[in-house]
Amino acid sequence: MSSFEKYRVLSERELHARYEINLEAYNKTINVEGQLMVLMANRYILPAAFAYQTQVAQTVASVKAAGGSTAAGKKTLATLSRLIDGFKAGTDALSKALEHTSRTAEAHARYCRDKVVP
Repeated sequence: MSSFEKYRVLSERELHARYEINLEAYNKTINVEGQLMVLMANRYILPAAFAYQTQVAQTVASVKAAGGSTAAGKKTLATLSRLIDGFKAGTDALSKALEHTSRTAEAHARYCRDKVVP
């Protein structure tokens, strides 16, 4: 017997109903925030990163065409490319994780906690 039942605050059935409601709210919140992150990444962050990557690549190519050496530019371009690739992979992984469904709200909440939130 829980303290809620002992002091007649909530019955076991009422307590379980509140638990289920909170699980559903958690699942919906994680899903909305995850979907928003994927949307922002694909619509705003990645296009801006690709545009900057293009500018850096054009600068490196222009300096090379003029006969100059641009070791720092090449290093910046390589780092930028690596970071963009990692960000895109993370975005794709999040999008895939958000497609998951479970038989129960509790199982889905555990999945969200372990796979989506990190």
